[in-house]
Amino acid sequence: MSVANKDLGLLSPVMRQAVQALTASLPLLVTETIRTPERQREMVATGKSKTLKSKHLDGRAVDTMPKAGYSAWTTAQWNQAHDAWERICKGLGLTAEKRIPWDLGHFGIVTIPAVAKAGLGLAGIALVGIVAYRTLGGKG
Repeated sequence: MSVANKDLGLLSPVMRQAVQALTASLPLLVTETIRTPERQREMVATGKSKTLKSKHLDGRAVDTMPKAGYSAWTTAQWNQAHDAWERICKGLGLTAEKRIPWDLGHFGIVTIPAVAKAGLGLAGIALVGIVAYRTLGGKG
């Protein structure tokens, strides 16, 4: 099984800014950022994800956990975290992904405006992220 990538540097600058704002305001650790297609297939095969089209593939999602551990937070605390995420995203001109009830530590965005303006498209940013990940020693 491949290892989770936690490198915030592989996210788009605006997504990185949103994640840093979230983790600066709440006691959360980032446990995974961008994924390779191979890693995503593993996540689906082991039941940790329900889709092969994850926003992790193009750097539009991160997974987190409370610094005190998963069992330390209630659903109400996760809801507060997602409310904070929505405010942060709105302030940066992003649209927050809808909450995933079975994956409360997941935070994502619908679009990356800078990517669209650059004409790369989401497939382009995914390729850039995967190349950077592999260049930095990631497998997959």
